[in-house]
Amino acid sequence: MGDTNSLDTNSSGNNLPDNNSNTLLDNNTPNLPDTNQPSLPVTPPKTTITLNATEVAKHNTRGNCWMIINNKVYDLSDYVGHPGGNTYIPYCGKEATVGYNTEGGKGSSHSSYADLLLSNYLVGALGQEIILN
Repeated sequence: MGDTNSLDTNSSGNNLPDNNSNTLLDNNTPNLPDTNQPSLPVTPPKTTITLNATEVAKHNTRGNCWMIINNKVYDLSDYVGHPGGNTYIPYCGKEATVGYNTEGGKGSSHSSYADLLLSNYLVGALGQEIILN
C-alpha cells in the first residue's frame, strides 16, 4: 500500500482505488448536492413600497393605471366596461377624488354599485406600506 495520495493496485491488478477505500483521488473535487434531497423553491425578492402620490404617479397609463380616490389607492389597470368609456383614463397616476365624486365634473356622485366595484381594485390606503410580488 502507498501513501493516501497514491493509487494502489486493487484485486483486479488495476491502478484504481479499492471500492472500500477512503482514498481520495483529487482533493479539489467539488462537493456535489445530494440529489436525493428535495430542492427548496427559489423565492424572488419582494419589494416594499409606500403608497403615496409619487408612487401612484408611476402608474399613469391605461395598462398601468393607479389613482387616488378618497385617500385610498386603486389599481384600475384591468378595469373594463366603464359606462362613461375612457373618461377615467386622464386620472391614471393622479389624485382623482374630485373626478370620482363628481362623475368627472358632472356634479353627481357615483352610485353605491360603482363604489362596490371600485372596492375590488383597492391596493391600500395612502401612507400604507405594501409588498409587491
